Amino acid sequence: MPKPRFGSIYRRTKRLPDGTVMTLPTWWIKYARNGQVFRESSGSEKYADAERLLKLRVGEIAACRFQGLTPEKTVIDELLDDVLLDYRVNDKALRFAASAINNHLRPYFSGRRAVTIGTSDVQKYVAFRRSSNQGTRPYRGRKEETRQIPILPGSNATINRELSLLKHAFYLGMKHTPRKVASVPYIPLLEENNVRKGFFEHDQFLMVRRALPGYVQSVVTFAYYTGCRRGEILDLRWEQVDLAERIVRLEPGTTKND
Repeated sequence: MPKPRFGSIYRRTKRLPDGTVMTLPTWWIKYARNGQVFRESSGSEKYADAERLLKLRVGEIAACRFQGLTPEKTVIDELLDDVLLDYRVNDKALRFAASAINNHLRPYFSGRRAVTIGTSDVQKYVAFRRSSNQGTRPYRGRKEETRQIPILPGSNATINRELSLLKHAFYLGMKHTPRKVASVPYIPLLEENNVRKGFFEHDQFLMVRRALPGYVQSVVTFAYYTGCRRGEILDLRWEQVDLAERIVRLEPGTTKND
């Protein structure tokens, strides 16, 4: 086998309990950048595969595109954890991000190296999120009981929010020092059609409210006149309400769009 022009290709050895030395079958490569030596497994028992990997690394170093081995090893779970941390640090709407990541993105992509996720993988995720066979997830009710509920297919708008979180995860990895990913895959978004059809007339609202339990009527009334979402209403505290001025203040981070 000809000796590589830059770097080296070799097999590791292992000393057995009886003292004999065994040569392991996997080929490794060794190369340097700015005096720092890197050793990397080719993951193959074929010399040609190791040779191709060594040429790739030497080419990346020559073109100033080599970012070290960290981007090669970063798993998607680490990037998703960084998104949740970013939302906490910057007081963003953590509830939706945590739900989308823990119930959908993480179960689907968990354990995969970020470098292996491309556009086709994202499109397969979209197809999966649109399907009706997605299993179940745990749900904790108001009485603290935990049960499994089915995961329903996502709308285009919901899936787009999840894809935006995935893209944000890769961008955070790019901006990290040292970089956790070398590039951001192209993540196409779906077309959204959120036009509302029909109107809930006032007499219909009154009829529905009369049929509801008393403890729900005030919540529904507040929703009808303000347009607030359910979570925004149920999370309200009395210190946010000024009855004299007829004002309710929504705190940053408690609404869907901050």
